[in-house]
Amino acid sequence: MAGAYEQDTRTAQERVYDYGDAVIRPYDREFHILSMLNAAGGKKRKLKQVFAAWRAAIAGAAVDTGIGEGVDKTDGYGSQQPGMIKGWAQIFRSLGWHVTPTQEEVEQADIASEIAEQKMNDEENFLRSVERALGSAQAQNDGSVGIRRTAGLLWLLSPTQATGSDAIPANLRVAANAFYTGKLADLTETVFTGTVLGAMYAQTNKPLVRDMRCGLKLKARMSAWGVGVNGSANEIASRVVNMSEQHKKLIGMVDFFQWDVGSVTTMLTQNLACTLSDGAAPEWLESAYTSRSGVILNPELPPRLRYLRPMFAVDQDPENKKGGGRRGFTEMEAMLCMPVPLGQGAVFTDDD
Repeated sequence: MAGAYEQDTRTAQERVYDYGDAVIRPYDREFHILSMLNAAGGKKRKLKQVFAAWRAAIAGAAVDTGIGEGVDKTDGYGSQQPGMIKGWAQIFRSLGWHVTPTQEEVEQADIASEIAEQKMNDEENFLRSVERALGSAQAQNDGSVGIRRTAGLLWLLSPTQATGSDAIPANLRVAANAFYTGKLADLTETVFTGTVLGAMYAQTNKPLVRDMRCGLKLKARMSAWGVGVNGSANEIASRVVNMSEQHKKLIGMVDFFQWDVGSVTTMLTQNLACTLSDGAAPEWLESAYTSRSGVILNPELPPRLRYLRPMFAVDQDPENKKGGGRRGFTEMEAMLCMPVPLGQGAVFTDDD
């Protein structure tokens, strides 16, 4: 029996761990789109109604102001009226969590509380679901047909908005050329800077500073602009490589681009351009667009050009065991608000 009280001198590799010693999560638990939307806008106004409307003004015409001497002002008076943009809030609810009395009482080495663990998992899945909805092409719906829904980023950035309730006035939408829908192979640096960013610059008349959340194939395509030149009949293919003499690292990635028209900072996301399945239990699934698409957003022009406006955010825990154990769910109501889409853009394609 004395040996039972001796110090365990075995190394970590020699010990046999208890069942359920650790919860392994081999996936990203960060939600980059939500973080960006929540960080934007500074002080956020809380929604008071499920519907919101605001005015957005654009630059007026640069008319000829020359006038002859002694000519009276007899006509031409006018009033420039801002356009009206409208948005709707959506109620988001998690699948919920449930812990049985047995689960609550069993001791586990990896977690102190099964309830806390299940709550965290439910909140994590809830945030992933909300982010995929907000990063989608979901059309806003006033609730007259189906569920009332807020608009997704790719709907707000669309220059057409053929479906949905309360479309943004045409003169306040993203420029047609700033919403790229062609093949990924045809998105060259020249097309991106001259066509996509060029159209955005034409709406703002100032150098661009943009953040871009994009899928893996799109980001890799953009990184290739900085590290390779394709060979042709009269050219030799070349590649620029950054190699560390000490560590021998090959760096073939570009996160920051700067051109005459402005700068773009890119970041990977897997929760953009997902689609809602039509099964018995609908869920947001990655689509052919997810890895090939991206949104090009203005992070700094005041007032911030998009942010998440909440009505309420509640972690529901009704303490109702119903005989089978404690349970609860997470719920919030919020609207994705984009005061004016002008000067922003997107890449939205499913074709290599």
